[in-house]
Amino acid sequence: MNPGGQFDLFHEMDLFFTGGCTEERKEKCLARSGKFFSMLCRACRLRDYRAHPYLTALYELAYLRLAGFPLAPDDVPLTTWYDLGAMMQRMQPRLM
Repeated sequence: MNPGGQFDLFHEMDLFFTGGCTEERKEKCLARSGKFFSMLCRACRLRDYRAHPYLTALYELAYLRLAGFPLAPDDVPLTTWYDLGAMMQRMQPRLM
């Protein structure tokens, strides 16, 4: 489960599916921020983004479920089921 509510799960999922910084993103940021680019780039979460291990595990579990992996109700805590449902909802548009 989200370890102690350490992070905003939905915000982290957005970052997870958006991915880290790319050259294309840097160009857009440079165009928008001009002379403040260096300062904003250093402070940006996308610059060195690494997914939280819980989020990665949740993503892998969601793919296993989509592949038909059996998971009994007591195999994971209820909060993980909620998080898994949210992850699968976020994944669904990307699978089509």
